[in-house]
Amino acid sequence: MGHIAYFLGIQITYKSNGDLFINQGKYAKDLIHKAGMVDCKNCYTPCKPHNQVLTSDGSLLSDSTLYRSLLGGLQYLTFTRPNIAFAVNTMCQYMSAPTDVHFARVKRILRYLQGIVHCGLTYISGGSLFVNAYSDSDWVADLNTRRSITSYVVFLGNNPISWQSKKQSSVSRSSIEAEYRALAHTTAYIAWIRKGKDMERSEKLFDEILQRGVNPDNVTFSTMISCFGMCSLLDKAVEWFEKMPGFGCNLDNVTYLAMIDAYGRAGKVEMAFSLYDRARTEKWHIDPVTFSTLIKIHEQSRNFDGCLNVYEELKAIGAKPNLVIYNTLLDAMGRARRPWQAKKIYREMISKELSPNWVTYASLLRAYGRAHYRDDALNVYKEMKEKGLELNVILYNTLLAMCADVGYTDEAVDIFEEMKSSETLKPDSWTFSSMITIYSCSVESHRGRNNIE
Repeated sequence: MGHIAYFLGIQITYKSNGDLFINQGKYAKDLIHKAGMVDCKNCYTPCKPHNQVLTSDGSLLSDSTLYRSLLGGLQYLTFTRPNIAFAVNTMCQYMSAPTDVHFARVKRILRYLQGIVHCGLTYISGGSLFVNAYSDSDWVADLNTRRSITSYVVFLGNNPISWQSKKQSSVSRSSIEAEYRALAHTTAYIAWIRKGKDMERSEKLFDEILQRGVNPDNVTFSTMISCFGMCSLLDKAVEWFEKMPGFGCNLDNVTYLAMIDAYGRAGKVEMAFSLYDRARTEKWHIDPVTFSTLIKIHEQSRNFDGCLNVYEELKAIGAKPNLVIYNTLLDAMGRARRPWQAKKIYREMISKELSPNWVTYASLLRAYGRAHYRDDALNVYKEMKEKGLELNVILYNTLLAMCADVGYTDEAVDIFEEMKSSETLKPDSWTFSSMITIYSCSVESHRGRNNIE
């Protein structure tokens, strides 16, 4: 068939030294023509500095079809043009109700493309296969939500293989926090790439096992499915799950659990519960570990009522919840900010004569702290100290943030001093931010009293 030269708008050129040059010149020209800007003047940047605008700026477009269509095309164009990723991502924030001001920003991106229509990426043959990445963040870049922007680019040797510019999922309280979030996001992606490379070795080892005449069993398949699920390689997990019968292996509760977990990690909630229903239909023994996994899947999709429904179903079939299930439920209720339900679950757990561990107390403290159940949170904190259970930085910060919100200055100072005295813990930017808030409120309250007096 020969070398591929054009595929889905991507042009591929093979150089004599083995390098590859890919670009989307024709696709870019088609987009410019679609916008009616064939004769427009080019500009030197895709956006101006401090390009952010408000959702209310300008007048609403009477027909937003062209705006959305152009942005959809520009998103596809970022496959070979990482230099427009930030500008395109920014304008995608306004697709629900675009205005003439937003459309002017999109036209500037097209004017920029007019001047670099034949540019693309060159992939150099040979060289190092070392993975390295660069990340950055723009603190409070979105004027509408006050969220920061994460950007990163990942290289395999000298060749860029992935890049992204995306709004962070929550508001960062400092520029350092925004930078850490960007770094964590980039690190997670690199870890995923490396895990994928390790799984290739596992598949080669499986082929070697077959060549030696050894028949794989259910344990082998469930291990492979679990590993692919943890690496977020859902397609591979499904492939291994489906080829089990071909090797004479019957599906059992262990392989069902591994596949349900893989679907859950990939965010495929409906497919996970469809497989669970299939396992029940085939009357497999559903153990508490499976129920714990189902609760975790609901928690990840923020369906907290679903967590409670799984728990009730577990009790309805006569199964006994174990400590893992109770801890998973407590963590879910903490994320849901439902401390009253966390308290009820904890009491039921104690009535079953199960001994709480560090995870139990940590989940309770998060649940009470986030919902400002101040006395309950401080009681859990004291109980952990009495039992010799150490708090981590996240739990200390949860307590300090709660104290800052409810005005517990003395308690916050005591917690902060204890944290500083620890040999293993160091206050971070969140810690100092909470303490600054606490001290500021304390100063204002003293000033108010002095003015009254």
